[in-house]
Amino acid sequence: FFTTKPVGEGTGLGLATSYGIITGHGGTISVESELGVGSKFDVYLPLDSAIPPPVVADDQPAPGGVERVLFVDDEKSLAEAATEMLAGLGYKPTVLCQSAEALERFLANPQAFDLVMTDQTMPDLTGLDLVARVRAVRADIPVILMTGHSPMVTPEVRRALDITEVLMKPYTTRELAVSLRRALGGQ
Repeated sequence: FFTTKPVGEGTGLGLATSYGIITGHGGTISVESELGVGSKFDVYLPLDSAIPPPVVADDQPAPGGVERVLFVDDEKSLAEAATEMLAGLGYKPTVLCQSAEALERFLANPQAFDLVMTDQTMPDLTGLDLVARVRAVRADIPVILMTGHSPMVTPEVRRALDITEVLMKPYTTRELAVSLRRALGGQ
């Protein structure tokens, strides 16, 4: 995916996230682009009757925890939302918007965190790059990789980096809570 934004100012239009949402609903997207003219995106979604009924969440409260979570996402609004969600679930979040800063914080005290959550598509270090560096220091820490869609997150890469969970964006508080508990071994 391509962005026209300068380094450090986000990753663009969220095309990876859009792609993930569209394909997650059984749709497809096509792109036509002409230099100097512009781009055209055609989104095709199935008819309403073709979409299976939504899964209704059970009445059980979202599982919480008390662990220390290092959360990294370069989108400030998502980072702010994560702070509220994680704290609301009882976790102790350290939320950062720059992957290089997150790595620096982790390397300064690797034992200060019980789990790392990182977005895949970020400037400086991608989520996979950050996971590889974290794993070089502390192989035992659970890792959740968040992505809207990334062809880089293949089953082989996931196994090689021992990524504990992949959480698809956008996600609900309940999906986040369940992913965290699974990653932390259901403790």
